[in-house]
Amino acid sequence: MSLDGRIRQGLVQAADSVEPNVEGDLMKVTQRARTRRRIQWAAGAVAVAAIGAFLFLGGTDLFDATGDTNPIPPASTGGDGGPTISPTPEDSPSEAVSLTLADLWFTRGEVLFPDTSGLPSAELEGTKLTGEMLLGALVAGTDHAPPEAGLSTSIPEGTKVLGFDIANRIATVDLSSEFVSGGGSLSMRMRVAQVVFTLTQEEEEVEGVLFEIDGEPVDAIGGEGVDVSDPQTRADYEDLLPPIAVTSPNWGTYFVSGETIEGIANVFEATVSWRILDESGEEIANGFATATCGTGCWGDFTTEVEFSIDHSQEGTVEVFESSAENGEPMNVVSVPVTLFTD
Repeated sequence: MSLDGRIRQGLVQAADSVEPNVEGDLMKVTQRARTRRRIQWAAGAVAVAAIGAFLFLGGTDLFDATGDTNPIPPASTGGDGGPTISPTPEDSPSEAVSLTLADLWFTRGEVLFPDTSGLPSAELEGTKLTGEMLLGALVAGTDHAPPEAGLSTSIPEGTKVLGFDIANRIATVDLSSEFVSGGGSLSMRMRVAQVVFTLTQEEEEVEGVLFEIDGEPVDAIGGEGVDVSDPQTRADYEDLLPPIAVTSPNWGTYFVSGETIEGIANVFEATVSWRILDESGEEIANGFATATCGTGCWGDFTTEVEFSIDHSQEGTVEVFESSAENGEPMNVVSVPVTLFTD
């Protein structure tokens, strides 16, 4: 069975074995709202954590035939299944990427789009999202993303992570030859951008990415020849971003008053507007944030959001740019969430 197949099988078993703990989730929600951390269903958190287990264990089965949930020791490197990824030693250079909150960058239409559905939950104690885990979850695809989000990926199915290393804030990734198969120039640039944006979320840790294919350094990706001779940075692919990209909250997560809306934007005068819609589509809160750069350049934005509801309900976080001509919303990003009472 392929790695993807084992991941899916383990996720199904994990999800079937977990009962949602609403009371426990509520306690987590109220506590973590104060520290501005994302919150996810307990069942979903355990299920997606299976990906991290599979990547750390080199793709071995998560459950044995008797249903025992103790992880089976990782298989040795080599064989027909390719190299495995073992837990990162404390002194390994790849430990430099150790994020508590992170996004995978997929595609939506012809632009990049962030999502966390394929990652272990950062709410699990001791979870560290290493570079291997981020890259492995990225190439695994969008199977765990909400279908209604309309996410896709330009990374071809079957692509494998053969190696990963970091030196002097430059990550070197070794991918199998499937990575350079099929697609035109946009697809090639998009898949490279997905890797670059996923691995450079903390530029003080990783600021650029070099590529290897089947263990050999390459200067170009694909027949269209996307130049990767120098370390690739986010600036090389900013044209593939939408005007506004929301990195928090994520699609389908809990959202509590006191949480933050975060992302990156290139908008007029760096002004990013937001509003919260309740289950009936009525606006219950609004405001704006100022990005660190705007009007022709990309900047980060973050703003704390306050709202009041009398019961937990489905809702929407909308982030947009107000038209300079008439004030109407434009470049709207809508993120469905569950609004939770404090």
